[in-house]
Amino acid sequence: GLLHDPSDRIRVAAVTALGSIIFADTKGDYISSLGQCLADPCSRVRSAAVSKLSQLASKLEMVEGTFEAVSAHLQHPEAYARRSAVCAASNFKGKLDIRKVWLHVNPLLESDMPEVRATAMEVLSQVAERGDQDALNVALARLDDPEACVRCAALAAIGCLAAFKGNWNMVSLLIARLEDADDAVRQATLDQLPRLVSQNDERTIKTVAKCLAHKSATVRAVVPSALLNVSSRGNKCTLESVASHLAHLSHEVRQASVLTLERLAEGSVDSAVHAIRPYLEHVQPETRAVALQLLCKYGADIDTAIKKLEDRDERVQNAAVDGITQVASLDDPSAIDSLSQVLSNTHPGTRLAGLRTLTRISKRGNKQVILKITNCLKDTSPEMRLAAVKALERISSPGDSVVVSALRACRQSEPAGRSEVAFAAYEVESKIRSRA
Repeated sequence: GLLHDPSDRIRVAAVTALGSIIFADTKGDYISSLGQCLADPCSRVRSAAVSKLSQLASKLEMVEGTFEAVSAHLQHPEAYARRSAVCAASNFKGKLDIRKVWLHVNPLLESDMPEVRATAMEVLSQVAERGDQDALNVALARLDDPEACVRCAALAAIGCLAAFKGNWNMVSLLIARLEDADDAVRQATLDQLPRLVSQNDERTIKTVAKCLAHKSATVRAVVPSALLNVSSRGNKCTLESVASHLAHLSHEVRQASVLTLERLAEGSVDSAVHAIRPYLEHVQPETRAVALQLLCKYGADIDTAIKKLEDRDERVQNAAVDGITQVASLDDPSAIDSLSQVLSNTHPGTRLAGLRTLTRISKRGNKQVILKITNCLKDTSPEMRLAAVKALERISSPGDSVVVSALRACRQSEPAGRSEVAFAAYEVESKIRSRA
C-alpha cells in the first residue's frame, strides 16, 4: 500500500525497502509490484525503482522475472515510463539469453505506436551485444520506418551495435539519411557517422561531399558538420571534394560549397587556398569569380586580384575589384594604377565598383586619385557621376580649387531631370569651400 502513498518521499522509501526485501528473499514474489513503480509520476520514485530492479538483474534466479516486469512498461503510453523501463533494461546486457529479449521486443517492433517501435530499438541497442547481426539487421530495416522518431532510434542503435568501423554497406545507408526530410534524423546521422567510419576515410568524405549538390537547402546545410565529424581540418581530400563544387552550374550549390569551405578553412587556410586556386582559371566565369572572392578573403596577394581585372567577364572583374578592397594597403600604387584603368571599363557596374574601391584605399589629398575621380564627373552614367561627387567629398583636401571648379562645371552641365547629381555637387562644393 505504501507504493501508492500520496507522499513522494514515502513511496521512494517503500520502493527501496521492497527492493531490498525481494533481493534478500530471492523468491521474487513482488517483482511485478516493483516494476509498476517505473510508471510512477515522480522521477525520484522511478529512479529508485530502476536502481532496485538493476540489483535484482544481478541475481541469476531472478533475471527473467525482473526483465518481464521491466518489459511490461516498454509500451506504456507515458514517455517517462518507457524511458525508465529502457534505463532498467540496460542492466540486463550479458545477463539474459538474447532469445528471451527477442520474445519481448518483436511484438513492440510491430506496434502501431511509433514511440513504442522506437523504444524497442532503444532496448536492442542497450541489451544486444555489439556485432549482433540480427539486431543490426532489424535496426537497418527501421531506417525506412515512416516515423522520424523510429529512424532516429534505429540510427542510435546502429551506432551502438556496429562491431567495427568501415563497413561500407552500413555506412552508405547512414549517409543516405543525411538527405532525410526530418531535421532530427539528419542530426542523428551526424552524431552516429563518426562511430562507423575511420577518421579521414576518403570514400566517406567524397560521398558526403556529394550532398552539396542536393536539391534541398536543408540537406546541403548539414554537409559542413558531417565533414567535420569524419575528417580533420585541413584534410586535402575534404577540401578538394568541396572545392570541386565551385564549378557546379547551380548558384545554390556553389554557395553551399563556399559556406562549407569557410567552415573547413578555419585553422587551415593554406590548405584551403591550395584547393581553391585551380578554379581561378575555370572555364565558367561564375566559378572564377567565387574562387577569387574566397582567395582574397583568405589573404591572397594583391597581384592575384589585379590580374583578374583583365578577365573578359564582368562578374570576375567585379570580384577582382572587391578583392582589392580586402587585400590592398592604403595608397597602394599598383592597386591605384589598376583601379584607375577600371574607371574606363565598358561595364557601368564595374566602373562604379572600381570608383568606390579606389576611394576606400586612397588617402585624403591623393592628387593622382583626385584627378581620376574628377574625370568621372563626365561619365555617361548618372550613377557614376553621383558616386564621383560623393567620392570627392571624402578624398579631396579642404579648399581644393581644382575640385571646386570641377564640381561647378558638373553642376552646370547636368541635363534637365538630373537634379540629384547637380544638388549633390552643389552641397559637396560648399563643404570643400567651407573647410578652407
